[in-house]
Amino acid sequence: MLKRISLIMLSFGFYALSMAQSSLNPCGTFDHRSEWLQNFQRNKGLIDTRGGEKIYVPLSVFVVSKDDGSGEIDAAELVGSLCTLNEDFEDSNIEFYLQGGFKYLSQSEMYNHDNTTDAALQMFDLNVPNTINCYIVGTAAGNCGYNLPYAGVVLDINCTGSEDHTWAHEIGHNLSLPHPFLGWEGGYGYDGPSVESFSQPAPETVLYNYTLFKDSLLLDTLIIDTAYVEKVDGSNCEFAADGFCDTPPDYLAYRWSCNLSTGQSTGNMIDPNGESFKSDATLIMSYANDECAARFSPEQSEAMRANLLDIKSDYLSNQVPAASIEDFTVTYTYPVDGESVAFDYIDMSWEPVENATHYLVQIYLNEGLTSALWKDIVTDPMAIGEIPEIYAERDVYWTVSPFSNYEFCTSPDNPQKFYISNVSSTGEASIRNWNVVPSIVTRGNSIAIESEGNLNGADMVIRDMTGKILLSEKINNQVDIPATWSTGIYLVQIRSNESIHTQKIVVR
Repeated sequence: MLKRISLIMLSFGFYALSMAQSSLNPCGTFDHRSEWLQNFQRNKGLIDTRGGEKIYVPLSVFVVSKDDGSGEIDAAELVGSLCTLNEDFEDSNIEFYLQGGFKYLSQSEMYNHDNTTDAALQMFDLNVPNTINCYIVGTAAGNCGYNLPYAGVVLDINCTGSEDHTWAHEIGHNLSLPHPFLGWEGGYGYDGPSVESFSQPAPETVLYNYTLFKDSLLLDTLIIDTAYVEKVDGSNCEFAADGFCDTPPDYLAYRWSCNLSTGQSTGNMIDPNGESFKSDATLIMSYANDECAARFSPEQSEAMRANLLDIKSDYLSNQVPAASIEDFTVTYTYPVDGESVAFDYIDMSWEPVENATHYLVQIYLNEGLTSALWKDIVTDPMAIGEIPEIYAERDVYWTVSPFSNYEFCTSPDNPQKFYISNVSSTGEASIRNWNVVPSIVTRGNSIAIESEGNLNGADMVIRDMTGKILLSEKINNQVDIPATWSTGIYLVQIRSNESIHTQKIVVR
């Protein structure tokens, strides 16, 4: 039922660059009802979707920062967004888990990119096979997020919080789902003005551009398609718009507010038959505000499960969930209640929690645990914090929230209190006056320790950002960085006479 037109472009680069927006678009995925989805919808029941069986799906999550390691997503929001993602897919009986933990990437070019083509070329080099590769960046080509079927999912930090549904929306695209308003992004013509008024009956068909929704990166072909406009009476629901009959008509191809009491749009639209209706705001695949979105329809869920079982079966080799971390108790070992700790080196530790693979550690100024002053995610039961001296000379509170590669919805347990001192952790000038050169080093090269004082006898430790010790030795003027280390941020620590000082380096 769809007509296809292919046009040769003179410059794909110019087209991709035009995607950048002064404000964030809800989604940068170019819509299309794929041939796979059309076949599935025409032949319902031919693919066993194993509706009563939970499907476990691996994610490779890249936490992207600038070259100097700054700007990455807030640690608590990262964990909260994964919790929300699995809650969004709970009714679909699909659960996502981390494949190999978080992957930290310090790369400004990927962190802030204004077109999807450049990002895709970088993703090709980084992607982990047989997983859904997800990149959380500072600027996602002017969008809250987008999905490239041939590369992966990209999410803007500003739309990837614990209350956001962007992640679920883009993975919905990854698993075959179009927007329920498919076709309306281009208005009455793919290069014409967008529809801003629905006071007149909608047309029978609309044109739209889905060049970048293909399963491979096309560099020279613009593809325009025709979509039938869905009608309220359901007479064309099997082939109009997204092809799902349990997602009612929706013509709103921009971010919109809803009536929370009704779960619908505030404004009316008119279908081609002249019948008035409101859009369903509860659908995650719509452009309704995040506070409105809550679900996938049963037919959408069935299609996503079929997509996984039919063409992404290689993703599903591990269907045994990890042991649960429910009913945990955190036993804090240092600092104990009331202990004084230097502001510039806060060494925290606790007993391991059974079955936990990660810990979210946070420091607060108040017992109510609002507005965390410092936070981090670590894999070992220890963390190293440093806060501005301006917050010293007061009590602070810290919490540990264990989670695993499968379970992200945990809460802080048993907050503890300690005292922040304005005395530096480095008790002598000889250890304070040192520096790591260079602070950004390429794997396989060396760093040097420069000092104005005597560091003889001091110990040097290098940790990754999870707290794991990668190197421990007596101080040397030159330290080789193994070529096998991952790109990211590392902590170089010098210890002497129980005094400790830390500096960060970025390994590329």
